[in-house]
Amino acid sequence: MASLQLHPRSPFWQLSYKDQHGVWKSVSTKEKDRKLAERFAIKIEDAAVASSNGELTRIVATKILAEMVETSTGERLYDPSVREYLKEWLAGKGTTRSAGTAARYQPPVTGFIAFLGIRADKSLRGVTASDIEKYRTAQTEQGKSNGSANLDVKILKIAFDMAHKQGLILLNPAKTLEALPADEESKQPFALEQVQKLLDASDETWRGMILLGALAGLRLADAANLTWADVDLAGACLTFRPMKTRRTRKTLHVALHSQIVEWLETLPATDKPDAPLFSTLKSTGTGGHGGLSNAFHRIMVKADVVPAQTRVKKGKGRGFSPLSFHSLRHTFVSNLANADVSQEIRKAVAGHTSDKAHERYTHMAVETQRRALLNLTSFRL
Repeated sequence: MASLQLHPRSPFWQLSYKDQHGVWKSVSTKEKDRKLAERFAIKIEDAAVASSNGELTRIVATKILAEMVETSTGERLYDPSVREYLKEWLAGKGTTRSAGTAARYQPPVTGFIAFLGIRADKSLRGVTASDIEKYRTAQTEQGKSNGSANLDVKILKIAFDMAHKQGLILLNPAKTLEALPADEESKQPFALEQVQKLLDASDETWRGMILLGALAGLRLADAANLTWADVDLAGACLTFRPMKTRRTRKTLHVALHSQIVEWLETLPATDKPDAPLFSTLKSTGTGGHGGLSNAFHRIMVKADVVPAQTRVKKGKGRGFSPLSFHSLRHTFVSNLANADVSQEIRKAVAGHTSDKAHERYTHMAVETQRRALLNLTSFRL
């Protein structure tokens, strides 16, 4: 039977009780009021009895702990279901992240909730690493690439990491999951003659977009959303905040090739700094049938750079094409590398912060490799 007594050097009631092994334990109730201390004692004793009877499941333990916290503080212990927590977390991302990032977070989160079924309405504490691994396996079996499946796990890892920081779970169940091996498919750069074909097949608006991609390395959304406030014709440079890193408020300064400057000088003058460079494209999203990506794909088909059907799609996975507008960024970086421009300068003009990211964009031409081999000493045979 548990008992309470006052410690001579403490204002709090001390509890003595037998644990599940029959060993006497003594703990402070952290309560000065005897009635509150008695309620605390009853819950501790209930837990010990349940444990000794083999009945102290996670649900029972959580219930007892919640009642103890409520008795002590008057506040209920927050133990949300998987659905409740992830939906709240997702809603918060809509205000703290860019619209594009929030939209990217939604499919894996809602997909994981659907995968759990009725278990999504159970406590968040019940999610295991095995649950997330099985979800990832289900995604790849339905056609998702390894890269997309890894990104889904990364997003879930971010969500559960926040739950861990808030004390809602003891461990992040996604943290120990190793990434799947990288897919072989990757973007390829355009050959110079292909870029010329694209320019010849484009109208004035898309010619400007292609020049910004091939000669400045801009991403599709960044180029389409440029305004005259971003342009310094006298200094031949752009100053803008990339869509991808807009949340971090990173500003990129990009020197402009003379051909881009010449193209900009042909555009109608305006006295409105916030006027877009591409008024017909600025309000258009990149995805979807009517998006900018598909519009550029139609230009590639018209220019005979790719056949009409180039996107390979299997099951649930997204269609993949090795050539897209983003390939112009690969072209830009690769041409700098093949012109023997140092990696440090290439990273600066491309806005890359890591060597690993930059390497994916560097495609070394055979001619460049052959030129490098001329520096090697020959052997006498």
